[in-house]
Formats: sequence, C-alpha cells, structure tokens
Amino acid sequence: MRFYSLRELEGAPVIDSEALLYGFVSGLEISEEEAYLEVSERVKDPESGREVKHAKGRVPLDEISAIAEGPEGPVVLLSSSREASYRGLSPSEPTPADLERVPGRMVIAVDGRVLGRVEEVVIGPGEPGLRVRAKGAGEIAWLKFIRDLKSRDRSLASRLEARMDPYKNPRIPEERMEYLRGLLREEGAGEDVVELLNSYVEEKPGAVIDVPWSAVLKVGDVILVGGLP
Repeated sequence: MRFYSLRELEGAPVIDSEALLYGFVSGLEISEEEAYLEVSERVKDPESGREVKHAKGRVPLDEISAIAEGPEGPVVLLSSSREASYRGLSPSEPTPADLERVPGRMVIAVDGRVLGRVEEVVIGPGEPGLRVRAKGAGEIAWLKFIRDLKSRDRSLASRLEARMDPYKNPRIPEERMEYLRGLLREEGAGEDVVELLNSYVEEKPGAVIDVPWSAVLKVGDVILVGGLP
C-alpha cells in the first residue's frame, strides 16, 4: 500500500461510492482524535466568471477506501455516498441507458487503478462493454520547437540549443516541462514564448482495454468498475 504526502494529493479529485465527484483535496487536518482530509469545491463566480474555491467538508481517513493511481494523478475513492447524500440522490445501479452518457468519462477500478477514459461503447457475446484508453505518455517536440523559434528569435534559439541540444534530444518527456520552461526564462524568453512550448506537446496513444458491462459497478461523474484481472 502506497502512502502520499499532502503535496502529492493536493488538488486530487475525491469520488464517493456512487461515482460522484465530492470535491478536491485541499488540506489535511489532524486533531487529537482523528486525521481528516479537507475537501474543497470549485465554482464559478457569477459576477466575474472566474473559478473560485470553497471549503466543502472534512473526510476522516478511515472513509478512504483507496487512492487510485493513474497518469493524470491520484484519485481519492470514498467508501461512503457523501456527494449523493449532498445532492439528495439515492443509490442506483447501472442500466443500459447509461451507455449513452459514458464516452469520455474516467474509468477507475475500485482496487486502486485509473484505467483511462471511455473511448467508445463496444459489443461482445451477450453484453456490451466499454473500450477504455489510458492516457498516453506526452512528449515535447523540442527539435521542432527550436526550428520554429529560429524564424522568430534566432539568438534565443541558439542559446537554447547550447543548453539542450535538440539533435541529441529531439523529443523530451512531458514531465520535464517545468525544467524547460525554467530554461527558457533563464535565457530571456518572454512569457508568450514560454507558453508557446505547451503547443509542442504530442501525446502517444495509450494502451486500450475492453471492460465488460457486467464489471461496471457505478456510473456517475466517473465510472467505477470491479472484478478485473
């Protein structure tokens, strides 16, 4: 079983047992009796239209059934129907009608794995299923970025070439994005150029698995599944 620091969990979605989004991890509170995750929700301010954060509740750690791992970051799963109760909804089971609203939704195995997102509904012997694609590994097309930058600022491109050779490193893992952004700033790039780097991220297709409908436990803001190998 893996443990997480608050830094690793902050901002992670919190999903209740009905597959509904309760909120996002915003803090940790420790009392003499118990430890709690602080959960906030993000809502739009009707006056300025910007997103603001509001405290929503505290979740005792013994209410956490699993922390699912995935390439988009961790997801906290609860053993209680907190959000369903908050919305005044009764527990429900998946029905074939739910198939119409599943494409694009995140699929999480209750044993603690983020499987990916539903790409499409598929058909198998005796039942439908969900084709789920995992998030692919992102790469930054560094060579292409440097080549394009030369037509805009040849001097900056040359300085960056000296720091990170694009011919030896034509593609760089996306997890090094912050390092490259820092490199650009050190070499005097404006924020418009720093932000431009985001448009050079290319994603490799992730692995695909087919999940039988009989394995689907709950359909809500996400899809919870069980009984998978």
